[in-house]
Amino acid sequence: MMTSYLKQFEHFERLNSSIRPAVQIVQNAKLAQCPAARPGETMIRIAVPDLISNSYFPAVAAVELGFFKSEGLDASIDLLFPVPKTYAALRDGDLDFVVGSAHATLLAFPDWQGAKLLAAVAQHTYWFLVIRSDLKPKHGDLSVVKGLRIGAAPGVNLSLQRLLVEADIDPERDNVQIVPIPGAAGPNVSFGLSAAKA
Repeated sequence: MMTSYLKQFEHFERLNSSIRPAVQIVQNAKLAQCPAARPGETMIRIAVPDLISNSYFPAVAAVELGFFKSEGLDASIDLLFPVPKTYAALRDGDLDFVVGSAHATLLAFPDWQGAKLLAAVAQHTYWFLVIRSDLKPKHGDLSVVKGLRIGAAPGVNLSLQRLLVEADIDPERDNVQIVPIPGAAGPNVSFGLSAAKA
């Protein structure tokens, strides 16, 4: 289903060339000699903590568009949430790879013992601040958040707080609340989908 959606994408060729990080993941899979890259194993097991997210899109596209298969590797991608559970499954040997935030690796691998970063699938802060259109937001004008409740993931909330400070917006003075996303804490819940519904 995802593959047919991707192929209907208006700019498929541009999409196809924009997932170079996926190729890097494939190449690093071979270098890492994960169990699935060895004889006797047929499937590389990959998990992401959210499927509805631009954060992990290159990995989802790499599997769905056959990048792994073209390199002679079978791969599956599954949703495993919350983030600590995803990395715990990697630590426990239930997964071969996790595509997620680099800093979250430390949740299951203190001092990086037992884990290695192989590739970047995104650069810079890739989070979006999405505001209802009826509030008439203008690009670059953060004053629109004054008086609002903003849902944010753990970690994202800290970046958002810093962004507000830089924009001279004081949460107390300007009545800005940064809160968890409602309904996003259950097992195998899509954080991005929960955020969109909220």
